Amino acid sequence: MLAVVLAGACIVGVATGSGEKWPVIGDFLRSYEIERAERDGRLTEVPSDSIIKIITTDELSVGDCYTKLPSAKKLEVALLACEAPSAEGEVQALVRIPDGAYPGPDTLFQIASSECPSTTVAYLEPTELRWSFGDRIMICLRLLNGRVPDE
Repeated sequence: MLAVVLAGACIVGVATGSGEKWPVIGDFLRSYEIERAERDGRLTEVPSDSIIKIITTDELSVGDCYTKLPSAKKLEVALLACEAPSAEGEVQALVRIPDGAYPGPDTLFQIASSECPSTTVAYLEPTELRWSFGDRIMICLRLLNGRVPDE
């Protein structure tokens, strides 16, 4: 599974190569967290010459490629050229969720299933807290370079 977060949002689904989607239960996979080096604040495990810049997940746009998406406590992501060997995934779509009461995980899952492209393997949804601050964007993601979701 690919675990990701949108500045306090949570991942709600992943897909297998067959396009089958299911909800994710529990906390984010630790293997996809960004680790910060104590002495210089640089991202570890990402070649520094591959990084275009470090941005927050709120700044991601369609076509952006990334590596090591953050957890709920680490909101930065390394933006890379999509052809970089360390690029793990690409933002496929940004889906605007209609205003109103917080729709809840089941409705958000249905929105992602119908609005994200079929090659999406993970998506980010606003949490109820982020929703209360006006966040209405869902981010659809795909893996690059033949990568498959961890199981």
